[in-house]
Amino acid sequence: MDHGEIYKVRLNGQIVGKFGKAGKMPKEFGMVNSIDCRTENDLWVGEIWNWRAQKVTVRR
Repeated sequence: MDHGEIYKVRLNGQIVGKFGKAGKMPKEFGMVNSIDCRTENDLWVGEIWNWRAQKVTVRR
């Protein structure tokens, strides 16, 4: 598995945060292939290796 990290990036490319690690538990990720950002802090993360989609709320 890769690192499993998800980065929060501003439109200018500046990285402002990151979270997660590789794995199968909540907030762990296995080969992310899609991210849907409905709001600034709510994400749906689709994973290939874990055959699932996770809803993740990012706290500031």
